[in-house]
Amino acid sequence: MASEGEVTQGKSKTIWDPPTHEKWIDLAVEQVRAGNRNGSHLSKLGWKIIIEKFNLATKRNYDRKQMKNHWDNVKKEWQLWDSLLRGETGLGWDIQRQTVDAPDEWWDAKLRKYLDAAKFRVRGLEHSFKLDELYRDVTATGARAWAPTSGSLCSVQEVIDKLVTLPGYEPMSPLFKVGTSLFTKKANREILVALK
Repeated sequence: MASEGEVTQGKSKTIWDPPTHEKWIDLAVEQVRAGNRNGSHLSKLGWKIIIEKFNLATKRNYDRKQMKNHWDNVKKEWQLWDSLLRGETGLGWDIQRQTVDAPDEWWDAKLRKYLDAAKFRVRGLEHSFKLDELYRDVTATGARAWAPTSGSLCSVQEVIDKLVTLPGYEPMSPLFKVGTSLFTKKANREILVALK
């Protein structure tokens, strides 16, 4: 995400350059993993911790409103990216541009449906796998039900650490894309980690 600007009374314009944006994502993921998420946003404690850590690390002075606005804007971008790719199989990955490698016909059809997604033809959504962890909800019920606030016995990072040891599992390869998509669900992560 290049940058977005917001002006809050008494605050300077909010700038989200790539390193600042990545720091924000890492801290937000940390809070989600810690169980500091209530429904669609972080809990009060989650916001308090992310604001303190973010401002300390970046030497900025952003407040909760600025952080929440960024959360909402990033979520919109992620939702567009997710809508573009949801249910798709057999697509390649362009390492140079960090986006989907698909025939023109596929892109033409998708861009008719998702007009704002044209930017992703040039460059994919940065940090999309981390954003999956922030915004994708698990919707199972019963014994396998899980929500971000219920904690996790097995993190996405643990699964990725295990997957990178597999032959052919290169970052952004088709196997990487399928693996990271499957393992956003806790039940799938637990099965993989349980395998010896």
